[in-house]
Amino acid sequence: MTQMGIDTIIKIYKNNTFKYNLKYFKEFCNKLKNNTKNQELFKLINKRNILEKSIIIKKNTKLYNNLQSHKIKKFNLKYILKKIKYINISSKTKQLLNMIIKDNNLDKLNDKILKLNKESGKEKCEKGKNYEIIVFKKLLKIISKLRNIPTNEMKLLKNVNLFSNNKFISEIDGIIINIKTNELIGICEIKCNLDDIAGADYQLNRTIKYILDKNFIIKYKNKIIPNSYFSNFENIDSLKGISYIISSYDKTKNYYDLPSKIFYPLLFKIWNTNINYEEVLKRIISKKYNYNSLDIIKMYKKNLIIMN
Repeated sequence: MTQMGIDTIIKIYKNNTFKYNLKYFKEFCNKLKNNTKNQELFKLINKRNILEKSIIIKKNTKLYNNLQSHKIKKFNLKYILKKIKYINISSKTKQLLNMIIKDNNLDKLNDKILKLNKESGKEKCEKGKNYEIIVFKKLLKIISKLRNIPTNEMKLLKNVNLFSNNKFISEIDGIIINIKTNELIGICEIKCNLDDIAGADYQLNRTIKYILDKNFIIKYKNKIIPNSYFSNFENIDSLKGISYIISSYDKTKNYYDLPSKIFYPLLFKIWNTNINYEEVLKRIISKKYNYNSLDIIKMYKKNLIIMN
């Protein structure tokens, strides 16, 4: 990508780079909640939270006293529904509880949330697959310009599988072979979301490790690719030089410098509950990659390909 493009993206990430400290994290969570409060899924979850508040239980004195006698002190429906299987309460009390749930349409609301969540997941998955198709159509032309190798001398192998000791390790989005010299000239990982490029770096490093260890098999459509294609690489730098991350950039989108595997579970926690900031931040730190998106942009430079 052009230097101007890199500079623009670096500026965005400098302003938004996620800081792993408690003070910033609380501010970040409030900002994220505010930025997403108009999403339909958030509105439904917020409505459910209101319905589940203790006032629903406390409005009914008989049920309140009955549950209190079983030492259930967290008076919200979500908690009680989890515990109800393990406590001995009368069938009348259960009927009363179910009636409250029904009267407040909690079941219907839960069904709506579940359905919308599934649709959102499918939409993200579909978007990723469609982006991969776009990338594969254009990739050889871009690599041809970067490497100064004619496209008719290159072959792109899509979604190849990496094995070691007969064990499946991972899928590699794409590798590029020079069909004239029978050697590897490109390892590619594709991330539709620019916030996920640290994950692409992790995947590329894993592939490089196995290639350098000489203890691997790569299969394409169940056929083994000859290891001789990978034999000219003796160090990390030689393989890093042909490692490419392909991603997209949308100037209208908010970027948070958090990979999807952390971002979406965090978003649901923010929407659903009054979170324990310290505990959640510890979990995020335990799951984070070695580098953030800003680091990856600077490290890969021309080997970061932005394709919309």
